Amino acid sequence: MKEQTKKIRTTKQGQALAPPSSFSPLKMKNRGQKPPGSLGFFQIRVYSANTPFMILPNCSPGIDLVENARIATALERGGAAFLRRVFTDAEVAYCQQHRDPVPRFAARFAAKEAVAKAFRTGIGEAATFQEIEVIHEPGGAPLIRLHGAAAATAEAQGITGLSVSLTHTAHYAAAMVVVQRRANGAEQASL
Repeated sequence: MKEQTKKIRTTKQGQALAPPSSFSPLKMKNRGQKPPGSLGFFQIRVYSANTPFMILPNCSPGIDLVENARIATALERGGAAFLRRVFTDAEVAYCQQHRDPVPRFAARFAAKEAVAKAFRTGIGEAATFQEIEVIHEPGGAPLIRLHGAAAATAEAQGITGLSVSLTHTAHYAAAMVVVQRRANGAEQASL
């Protein structure tokens, strides 16, 4: 049986590279390369016990946390007008089929905000609430479907992938989104 050796990345002085003392599972680092007219490029370093780090180039994260009470208040005050302005018909139908729809509405609201943050545009002309839709795979995993200006913004930014994770409790809902952009030649060369 062949003996396996573990390759450890080291510095020029022979010291083993390890995650920084302020260990963070996901650490975003601005690569400092911002082509004219672009929003910039980022890499996310993922530390684990088995590897010093893995680079996810051209990724932009977005995260949002929402108090469920805030959404409940908006639903009470705005009613159907609030639902029409923020959610698609499919999202409303999905949320309302549950005994307590508020946490699900809040999670979808957080997802829309997180997408806008990952786009680095905010909600507005580049992407409206209605144009960012949370749908589900047959197994139940959430997905983001983009429409209209949001889809055009994604295309203009070279976004090739988008991942979302949702969570909610009785009091809060949160969403984490990571978008993957096409790498340009300069970014590829620097990695």
